[in-house]
Amino acid sequence: MKSGSSGVRNVKKIAPSAGEYQDSSAGATKNSRDVRTEFILGMKASIPIALAYFVVSIAVGLYWVQADFTPLASAIFSATSFSSTGEFAGIKIMAARSGFFELALTTILINLRYVLMSASISQRLPSEAGLPQRLLLAFGVTDEIYAVNITRPHVTVAHYLGATLWPVFGWVAGTLVGAYAGSVVPESVASAAGILLYAMFVAIVIPPVMGSSHVACVAGIAAGISVLFAYAPVLKAVAFGWRVIIATLIAAGIGATFFPHSSADTQDSQDDRSCAGGSANGGDSCVASGSDACGSGARDSLERNGDE
Repeated sequence: MKSGSSGVRNVKKIAPSAGEYQDSSAGATKNSRDVRTEFILGMKASIPIALAYFVVSIAVGLYWVQADFTPLASAIFSATSFSSTGEFAGIKIMAARSGFFELALTTILINLRYVLMSASISQRLPSEAGLPQRLLLAFGVTDEIYAVNITRPHVTVAHYLGATLWPVFGWVAGTLVGAYAGSVVPESVASAAGILLYAMFVAIVIPPVMGSSHVACVAGIAAGISVLFAYAPVLKAVAFGWRVIIATLIAAGIGATFFPHSSADTQDSQDDRSCAGGSANGGDSCVASGSDACGSGARDSLERNGDE
């Protein structure tokens, strides 16, 4: 009897109280609410991106039709690749009936910058974010979605997923609209609408070119090589995909050799971007990282806010 009573007493000690159950339930409810809030905030932040993707992807859909692909096939490609530059290069290569190796290598080189973005985002994610979640987020790594998330004081899985949802929908929907429109509008109109895609590329390239003479030099080298391939009697016979590969490797190699980007410059750039995001969200990230990590503009902004 004594041993039985002792066992009962031990069970009573181990079993959580009603209050502990309530605290656990309240914590789970709060976490669920926080996840839902973060997801909604991500969706709201990505609405301008989704609208821009919709407009640009109309041109992508037109290109798919011109390459003799069906609207359904174009939508599937857009939904699975989710890369404007990579998809445009892929259209050109597949339309030319080039090989899979050429297609794969071109896509890897064009999208190589996403490796750096993914590594940066991975370092900012909470430790409880597992491999399946990280792989899911990797699908949504684009320049704009990355920028929306990396400038926040804290990167969360829910916010990133929310910021990915609308852009994917806008990209696929615009591709479908362009593909169906390309099958009914005159070819001259479809060709004219294709300038949307080139306008996007110009918008991507011009800001960094204007901000750095080194970047301008590398871009000029790549453009010169592309022109050479387009008009030189022997070189113009080279397939489009290999032109992109060769121009990218030569221009990037020259840039890395003669204009190396120091780690100090990279750290300063990341600190300024982090502080800019912190200032937009109340300056918490700048305060947390210390005044030395903040640029002078962000620090002055925080000091003015403190005085007020």
